[in-house]
Amino acid sequence: MHLRFLKTVTILLLLFLSVSLKANDFKQQAFSLYIQPSFNNTFTQFKSNVFSVAYKDSILLHTKGRTGLNTAVNWSFQMRPKLRLQTGLVFQNMGFSVIKDHLRFLDTIHPKIGIMSDLSQTGPSYVDFKYRYFQFALPVQFVQSIYNKKNTQLSWVYGGAVAIMYQHSIKAVLHGFSGRGNQKVYVFSNEAEFATRVNVQVETGLRVSSDLDNNGLQIYAQPHLCIPLFNANTSSVRHHLYQLGLQIGLIYPINKDKQS
Repeated sequence: MHLRFLKTVTILLLLFLSVSLKANDFKQQAFSLYIQPSFNNTFTQFKSNVFSVAYKDSILLHTKGRTGLNTAVNWSFQMRPKLRLQTGLVFQNMGFSVIKDHLRFLDTIHPKIGIMSDLSQTGPSYVDFKYRYFQFALPVQFVQSIYNKKNTQLSWVYGGAVAIMYQHSIKAVLHGFSGRGNQKVYVFSNEAEFATRVNVQVETGLRVSSDLDNNGLQIYAQPHLCIPLFNANTSSVRHHLYQLGLQIGLIYPINKDKQS
C-alpha cells in the first residue's frame, strides 16, 4: 500500500512540476506556501440497528473536536483580470477525539490495549482516543478578487480537491491510570474502521493579502473551510469529517519581470 501511495504522490509531483515549468504562456504565475492551524471534527452516523439509543447518545456526547496542522505549496496563474486558478499539493491532518470514561477495575479499555488493572488511581479515569487521518490533497481552486486597493487585496477562494489518505491511526491517551508496564499512550491502526483511501473535498475561504515589497511578494491570512463529500470510513459507525482553519502564507510571483 505504501509503495502504491509513493508512486501516486510522485506522479502528482511530476505533473505539478511539468505544468508549472512549461506554462510560460500563463499570465502572472505565482508560487505560494502556507501553514494552517485548524480545528477538526466529525458528523457521526450509525449504519446498523444493533446499537442501542443509549450507546448512540454516549458516542455523540463523547465525540470531541481536536486541533491539527496543514501545510501546502501552490502554483497559480491569472485566467481573467480578477480571477486566478490555483493548484498544488497539500498535507492534511484531520480527525477527532472520542472520550471513554467511567472505567472501572477489569473493564476493557480497548481490545488492542487490554483491561484496566490499575488500582492506584485516585481521580477520574478516562481514555482519549484521538482518530488521525493524514492525507495528501491535490486542490483545484479559483481565487476571485473582490477588493484591490493600494497594498491590500481581498479575495474569495473556492473549489475542491482530491485527497489521498496515506495513514490512519488511533492514539489512545490514558488519563488517571496506566496500562501494561505503566504505559499511558498507545498508537495503533484499526482495520475494522475500513478507512476511505480516496475522498473528494469542497473548500472555500476568504483571503486578505498585503504587499511586502515592490517585487510582488505578499503575505496573506485566509479563514478556510474544508468538507469532504464522502465518509472517512465505511464501518457501522461512520464519520463525516470537516475542518476549519486559518491559512497563513506567502505569495511570490515567478514571471513578474517577463510580464512587465
